[in-house]
Amino acid sequence: MSAEAPESEAKEIELKLVFDPEQAAALCAHPLFEAGSDTAVGPRVLERKERALISIYYDTPDDVLRKAGVFLRVRNTGAGFVQTIKTARAESEFLERREWECKLPSDAFDLSRAEGTALAPLLSDAVRAALGPRFETRFARQTYLIDDDGTLVEVAVDQGDIVAGDKSTRVCELELELKSGKSAALFSLAKRLAETVPLTLSVKTKAERGFDLLDGGEPEFEKALPVEIAPDETCADAFRIAARNCLRQVLVNLPGTRAGRAESLHQMRVGSGACGRRSRSLVTWSTVPTGRKSPRS
Repeated sequence: MSAEAPESEAKEIELKLVFDPEQAAALCAHPLFEAGSDTAVGPRVLERKERALISIYYDTPDDVLRKAGVFLRVRNTGAGFVQTIKTARAESEFLERREWECKLPSDAFDLSRAEGTALAPLLSDAVRAALGPRFETRFARQTYLIDDDGTLVEVAVDQGDIVAGDKSTRVCELELELKSGKSAALFSLAKRLAETVPLTLSVKTKAERGFDLLDGGEPEFEKALPVEIAPDETCADAFRIAARNCLRQVLVNLPGTRAGRAESLHQMRVGSGACGRRSRSLVTWSTVPTGRKSPRS
């Protein structure tokens, strides 16, 4: 079969938060989700859906795709099958990533549709032969398409499980995906929802959590990841990259800190301290005109 490009390619801009299972009913009953399309002022819900989704994630036994920061998934939406190829979020960026999607006639992945994606360079004969299912996710999803002053945001409430063999872990996530407009709307909507239900910002995707499950569970702690700032970055972008890297270190160690792990708490303190130090180093440069390049240039 000749190689084909995927049907769609996009940059996914998404904010992910987690909540306790007992808070699910309160979250779904939030007044924000009750605002109809005829609401005169404020965000309004244009469309509501509820679906059961089953997704299988594929990789080689030695996780070639995962190590390269690429994920391959086939999802049963109830109305058909969709193959998705995604890039992992960068160490300093947890809002954006690339994704490529195409519809499939069955639940079998189709590597001929990987042409032009981040997966294509990894598909040696050995990788093609070794690809197999690694874990799956099973969850119910309630979605709300919200118009917030011209910005379209899809809000999804996911409840279910990630399953790898005889291991499983619970999924209770709130995802806000920007469909069009200003990304600031993601944060303003999340803030409104958090006024009723405790929500915690999360930087790990379901794919990352699935591989953590295969590895034996969430790591007890995570150290800081390298910060990569290109020489041609503006000072404003360099500041943003460094700050998000620190925030990631804080957030990934939050579960361990809540569980009473001393090293997780230490890594949170390291991340918070590093943010302060980097901020002081960059603040002088961020006060110059926006077009000024970063100090490394």
